Amino acid sequence: NFGGTEDPEMRPCTNAYMLVYIAESARTDVLCPVSRCDIPESLRERFIEEQNLEEAKRLDKERGHLYMVIYLLLEEDFYGWQ
Repeated sequence: NFGGTEDPEMRPCTNAYMLVYIAESARTDVLCPVSRCDIPESLRERFIEEQNLEEAKRLDKERGHLYMVIYLLLEEDFYGWQ
């Protein structure tokens, strides 16, 4: 509206951050490397889907100037409007 951008400035989903204290004795257990098998398959699929959607949006926005909407009206479209 009013000459602003079409995309909202804030994403519909945002992240929240939290400060967590870790006991020194548990540090190696808590801060261990995360392997691919530690992440559930459903989350991996969701991350890939989100990346694909963001890439598609980026490409649409980048290529938007190449397209335009054209309305074609024929003579028969005017019949019945008098």
